[in-house]
Amino acid sequence: MASKIAVAKTICTTIAIATLTACSSGTSQGTDPKVPPPVSSTATITNPAGKSLPIEAYEMTNDQYQKVDGALMTLQVSCMKRFGFDYRPYAAPATGPNGPDRNGRRYGPVDLAAAAQYGYHRSDALQSTSLPSTPKMSDAMLSVLGSGGGPQAAATTPVTYNGIAVPKGGCAGEAENKLGIAGKDLGMHDVAAQINADGFSHSLNDDRVKSAFAAWSGCMKANGYDYSTPNDAANDRRWGASPTPTPTEIATATADVRCKQQANIVGIWFSVESAYEEQMIDQHAPELAQVKNNINEALRNAAAIVGSAN
Repeated sequence: MASKIAVAKTICTTIAIATLTACSSGTSQGTDPKVPPPVSSTATITNPAGKSLPIEAYEMTNDQYQKVDGALMTLQVSCMKRFGFDYRPYAAPATGPNGPDRNGRRYGPVDLAAAAQYGYHRSDALQSTSLPSTPKMSDAMLSVLGSGGGPQAAATTPVTYNGIAVPKGGCAGEAENKLGIAGKDLGMHDVAAQINADGFSHSLNDDRVKSAFAAWSGCMKANGYDYSTPNDAANDRRWGASPTPTPTEIATATADVRCKQQANIVGIWFSVESAYEEQMIDQHAPELAQVKNNINEALRNAAAIVGSAN
């Protein structure tokens, strides 16, 4: 059963094989800037993998996520054992959306070798970052695990089970309370996630990025492809019709990458998006400072919990 942390940790894509696009928690925490922020310098970037956007300083890294989620699972297992359940939660993947290469597909295909092999499809390595499926649980286990265990555990938590009082929110709720994360933003939803989404959205409407897209579009047209933006190419419906890339898709993706490099699309886009994020970070400094405190507290508690369990 996926934890609350794991459920919140979701990648949004326009379609399964396409580029990463903005997604939000549904809570409008971002801004609608009246004046586009200045960009002090524009980097020349061909591949954004390994490069960090400003808001990532307020989001858990994959390693931090592993530590907090591991402690959460330890607490859930211990609680479920009190009720006689042999609860075996999923094992979180070693790599995931917040790994070191998290931005490698943010602006669509950027690597010539990968484009020549996968086109606009996602590689096996990228596909493996999704959370594993979990074994089906009985209704009794779900009810004792409680609403903190994710959407499948949304049933009302019983007051008792086999004569033992069930904690508020079930074992998942107890685990979150002991870890000190119940109801707290750990950078995976609310303000940090919204800024991550809004920065991307604002960059798409920025004249500097639109100008770069126009240069990219002209390059693509010179190569026989008629697309206004890189997202239009990535989201071409033809690519979703086949489980594997077609020769046309590979040729298009390869031209896409070459034209991105020629117009410095990634460098301009990354620099502009970073400027929007920095503007919103300044405007939401108190909330983001609290997110940082929440993450640090969760990590301290996780270390103590795992240490006491060994």
